[in-house]
Amino acid sequence: MKILVAVASTYGATHELAGWIRDALAEAGHSVTLSPVEQVEGLADYDAVVLGSAVYIGRILTHARQFARRLESEFAPKPVWVFASGMKNVTASPLQDRYAQPQQPPYFGGQYPIFGGRVDPGQLGPAERALAGFMGSHGKDERDRDTIEAWARRVAVQADRASVA
Repeated sequence: MKILVAVASTYGATHELAGWIRDALAEAGHSVTLSPVEQVEGLADYDAVVLGSAVYIGRILTHARQFARRLESEFAPKPVWVFASGMKNVTASPLQDRYAQPQQPPYFGGQYPIFGGRVDPGQLGPAERALAGFMGSHGKDERDRDTIEAWARRVAVQADRASVA
C-alpha cells in the first residue's frame, strides 16, 4: 500500500516522530512518503494517509486542520489515521484498538492518540518559554519511540486489511 505520512510541526519534534512512524510502516512493507502538510500534492497517488500534528495549548495546528478539511473533500473514503504530539493530555494507552483504526471525517473529531512531545527551550521565544515553564514542560522530551513505533505497526496491520477489502 502507498501511504502518505503528512505532518504539521512547528519546531520539528512532531516531524521527527512522524519519521519514526514512516520507518515502521516501511519496515512492514508499505511504500511510505513523509511530507509537511503544506507541501502535499497528488493525494490521488496514495492509498492511505497518516496525519499528524503538534498540539499547542490543546489545539491542533492550523495547517493540520486545513489539511484535514482537504482530505475530507479530496481523499475520503480512503483510510486516514490520525495522531498528535503534545506535552499535556497524552493518551494513557495509545495501543488500544480504537486508536489504530482509520478515522472518519472530521479527522480530528474522533479518537486518536496524543503522544508525548518535546520542548526545546532554545527554539522558543520569551512568551513560549514562559508558557512551557507554566505547563511544566520546559526542556523535556516525553516522546516514547517504542510506543510510537508499536502504534505504527498496528496501523500497518490495519492498512494491510484495508488493502485486501
